[in-house]
Amino acid sequence: IESGTTLQPSPLGDKYVPLILRGNVQIEQDCQIEASAIGTNVYIGKNCQIGKRCIIKDNCWIEEGTILGNDTVIPPFSRVRGAPGFVVEELPPSASVELQEMAQAAYQTFVESGPKT
Repeated sequence: IESGTTLQPSPLGDKYVPLILRGNVQIEQDCQIEASAIGTNVYIGKNCQIGKRCIIKDNCWIEEGTILGNDTVIPPFSRVRGAPGFVVEELPPSASVELQEMAQAAYQTFVESGPKT
């Protein structure tokens, strides 16, 4: 999760829906996320807005600047772009490996950079 990004639970009446964030998720700078769930092996580009109670299923690529409205559900293996966001491509099964490797490389870079003081 890069700088300038905000993650917060979605309000539902006087309560909040928990935000579930699975493994190998990479979120770039300046995103605002109020989703209910983000699956495994998901990439979210810079400056994205993910609306209240959205569900992004496994193995998805959300392109830079995408805006997903409230209650949007993104199917697995989808590439999404636009404002409002829409599925532009079904990703091949091999995308799961590529997305996993991207997230792990980003994490390794984070670990190697050390703490910021």
